[in-house]
Amino acid sequence: MTPFLHLTPPKKPSTEPIALHFLRTGQFSTAETFIEESGVEITSELRGQFVELHRIMTALRRQDVGPALEWSRKNRLFLRSRSSPLEFYLHRSQYIRLLLSSDPSNPIPAISYANAALRGFYPEHALEFKRLMACLAYLPKQKLERSPYIDLASPSLHTDLEPLFAKEYCASLGMSRQVPLRVVGDIGGGGALARIEKARTVMKEKKSEWSQSGELPIEIPLPPENRYHSIFACPVSKDQSTEQNPPMMMTCGHVITKDSLQKLSKVNGSVPSRVLLSPLLTDLQTSQMSILSNRVDAR
Repeated sequence: MTPFLHLTPPKKPSTEPIALHFLRTGQFSTAETFIEESGVEITSELRGQFVELHRIMTALRRQDVGPALEWSRKNRLFLRSRSSPLEFYLHRSQYIRLLLSSDPSNPIPAISYANAALRGFYPEHALEFKRLMACLAYLPKQKLERSPYIDLASPSLHTDLEPLFAKEYCASLGMSRQVPLRVVGDIGGGGALARIEKARTVMKEKKSEWSQSGELPIEIPLPPENRYHSIFACPVSKDQSTEQNPPMMMTCGHVITKDSLQKLSKVNGSVPSRVLLSPLLTDLQTSQMSILSNRVDAR
C-alpha cells in the first residue's frame, strides 16, 4: 500500500517550467535573467516563438489582424487538422471593421474584402457567411445593434480573437491552452491544498492508506475551465469508468461500462431489453466497436 500522496522528492528542482512561464506570459526581461542565473536550457528558437506570440497578441489588441492572418496562412494545414475557425474569424473581424468604420455607411470596401478573402470559407461556414451578407440590410451601426445580427456589432467579436489565437499558437508548440503554473497556483491557492492536507491528517489519525496513485480519495471542486477529464459513472454498477473498464455505447444509445455489459450479456451475447427499458437487443460485439473515450480533449 502506498501512503496517500507519498511522493519522492525530485533530486533537482525543475526550473524549466518557471522559465517557460515567464516567456509565455511575456515577461521576457525577467525570463532572460532567470535563464542566465538558473542555467536552464531554453532554445533560442522557442524563445523567438514566444516573442512572436506576444508581438501578434499586441497587434490584435490594437485591432490589427494582419500578423495573425499571416501566421494563420502559414499554419493553415495545422488549423484545418484541428477544425479551428481562427482564420475565418480573423477575416470576419476585418470585414465587420470595414463595414462599420465608414461614415456615412459605405459597404463597398467590406463587400470587396469578403469577395477576396471570405469566399473560400463558404463551404465550412455557410450559415455564418450568409449572416455576414444579410447584415448589410441593417446599416448603419445603430440600426445593426437593434437587428437580429446584434452580435456582429459586439466588441467581443474582436476581443475574443486574442485567447483563441493564443490557444492555437500554443497548440502548435505542443503546449496546453492554459499557463500551467497559473493553473497550479489557482487550484492550489483556491483551497485544494488545504483539503488535501486535511484528508491526509484524517487518514493518518484513522491509520488508513490510499493505494490509487492516479486518484484522490476526496473530491476537489474545480472551475469548468480546469476540468480536463470526463468522469463516467455506470448507471448499472454505479462504478466510475477506467481505462481498463471504459464506457461503451450500445445500439440503443445507452451507455454502461464494459464490465457491466459483459455481466449483463446472455449466453448468445445480447443484453436483455428490459434491463435498460430499451426496445432493442444489444449485441456485445457491436458494442465493443463503440468504445467511448474516457478522456476529454484539453485543447
